[in-house]
Amino acid sequence: MRTTWSSVIRILGMCALVVAHGSDAGSREARSSSAGPRLVVQARGIGTVWSVVASRDGSRVASLEADGTSQRVHVWDAATGLALRSVVFDSRLPFLALSPDGRQLAIVRKTSDDAFATGAPRELVVVDVDTGVVRPRLGLLRTKATALAFSPDGEMVYVGQDLGTILAFSLRSPGKHRWRAPAHDAEVTDLVCCEEPGCIFSSSLDGTIA
Repeated sequence: MRTTWSSVIRILGMCALVVAHGSDAGSREARSSSAGPRLVVQARGIGTVWSVVASRDGSRVASLEADGTSQRVHVWDAATGLALRSVVFDSRLPFLALSPDGRQLAIVRKTSDDAFATGAPRELVVVDVDTGVVRPRLGLLRTKATALAFSPDGEMVYVGQDLGTILAFSLRSPGKHRWRAPAHDAEVTDLVCCEEPGCIFSSSLDGTIA
């Protein structure tokens, strides 16, 4: 298992740009639809980008990239284009979750070289974006994780699994899931939380939404 942290940096070997259409690059003001999208970060030489997630206010964006040997997560400041944190880890799961305030990053990673063999566990961990500290492991996952999501208050992490179940882990009491729900008959493909506490929607390969 290999994890590497970096400080607030511009990623070497990349081009990171912020482009605004008729407004300051750091402005959070709403733009008219005619202005078109704003390019927050343009990064080169980072491999295939598998996933991107954003904080609730859009101030931070996390991207997951892979180059065939490892995976990297970069958390970007959307106003400046700077990388706030970079993580290199051993995994084969093309997804991640960023807390609503953009300060916590949840990932599922290997626990050993054979962690992706049948029946081998993976671990769910949360990284503090500002400090780079890995919080105590939230739990071991005995079946394949297929989706991640934070609760609106950032206190819970939900995990969708290939058997159709959803697990809920609390950042306040790591080590074991708080509850387990058999939501579907096939792999969970996505998880979305709403503002109401405990409200979560999931989709599945079985053609259902729960």
